[in-house]
Amino acid sequence: MKNLIKYTGIILLFIIYACTNDEMTTSPNAIYFEGASGTNITNISIDKGGVIMPITVRAAKPMDTKASITVQIDSKALDQYNKENGTSYQMLPTSYYTFNNNSFTIEKGKYISDPSQLSVKDIVNLPEINKYALAITITATEGNSPALDAAKTYYILIDRVLYTSVAELGFNNSIDTKYKKTYKGLRAWTMEWRAKAEDLKGNNQTLIYSYPTEVYTRFGDVVIQPNQLQVKIAGSQFSPQQSLTANRWYHFALVYNGSSVIWYIDGVPTMTNALSASFDFESIGFGGSYGTKQVNEIRFWNVVRSPAEIRNNMYTVDPATPGLEGYWKCNDGKGTTIKDYSKNGNDMIAGNNFKWIPDVRMPAE
Repeated sequence: MKNLIKYTGIILLFIIYACTNDEMTTSPNAIYFEGASGTNITNISIDKGGVIMPITVRAAKPMDTKASITVQIDSKALDQYNKENGTSYQMLPTSYYTFNNNSFTIEKGKYISDPSQLSVKDIVNLPEINKYALAITITATEGNSPALDAAKTYYILIDRVLYTSVAELGFNNSIDTKYKKTYKGLRAWTMEWRAKAEDLKGNNQTLIYSYPTEVYTRFGDVVIQPNQLQVKIAGSQFSPQQSLTANRWYHFALVYNGSSVIWYIDGVPTMTNALSASFDFESIGFGGSYGTKQVNEIRFWNVVRSPAEIRNNMYTVDPATPGLEGYWKCNDGKGTTIKDYSKNGNDMIAGNNFKWIPDVRMPAE
C-alpha cells in the first residue's frame, strides 16, 4: 500500500505538470523515468535470443533550455527496492547485458530524450530459482530541471521465459494429497496456482480446494456466470466481478490475513471481503469435476504473501522460501505423481483422464 500511494502520487504529479493552463509557465519542471506501464517500474520477458529495449528519460513538460542527464546502473537502489517490497531480486550480472549510453539530452522545446539501448541476453544458464533485475538511476542533470526523486530510478524486473510440462485434467479427474501433518487454527495463509480452462460454458469447474475447513474455488455457479470465479470459504462465499477468458493462462492467488480474504488475478487484487475465521487444513487438491483444465505452480503457504511477492513470483519461486509448506510445480512430464518441491514431501497423485502437455511457455505469449 505504501508503494501504491507513492506511485499514485507520481502519476498525479505528472498530470499536474502536464496541465496546459495559465499556471504551466510558472510551475517547476522535473526529469524522470517512465516505462511502458506509465510508472518507473517495468517487467520484461527474456526468451531465446534475449531482448533489446529502448531507454529514455522524460521531462514533465517541454524544456525551456537544453538538459543533459547522466544515469548509471545502481545496485544500491535495487537493494532498497527489495527492502521496501519484500522481494529478493539480484542484480543481473554485467556479462548478460549491454547498456550503450549513460548520457541523455532533452532539447529545448522537447520533453523526451532520444533513446538509448539496453540489450539483455538469454539468461537460460543462470540459476532458475533466482530473480534478476536492473536499476538505472539519474545521477546528474545539467539545466534548470532537477530529477524527480520519486521516479529518478528505473526498475527493470526480468521475467525468465520457461518451457515446461504442465498437468492436464479431464472430466471428473483431480490431483490431491493429504498432508503428513495437520495445520490447526491458521489465521494467515496463501494459496496460489496457474490454470487454463478449455472452455468456460458450464458451472462448477473446480479449481483449488482444501479441507476440513472448507476452501473451495471454482469457475461458475448458479449465482454467477461460468466465466467468473467463486470461493466457498469457512461458511461464506465470494466472487470477484471480473469475467475471464477460456484457453488463457491465469495466475490466481487466494490470501487470508486474519480479517479478510483477497483474490488476486495475474498479480492484481480483484476482490477483498471481510472474514473472521481460523482454518484447519489436512489436504489440498485441484480439479475433480466438469471441464478440462491445465494447471501448474500450485503452492500453499502458512503466511500472508504480499502483493509484490505474488506479482513477482508467478512463474517460479525458491522452494526454500520461508512459509512455503507445499509446492507442486506440475512439471514432472510423466507418470501420475506430482512432486512436492517443498521441504514436506506431500506428493500429489492423479487419477484417470490425466495427461502431460509438454513445452508450454511461461509466461504465455
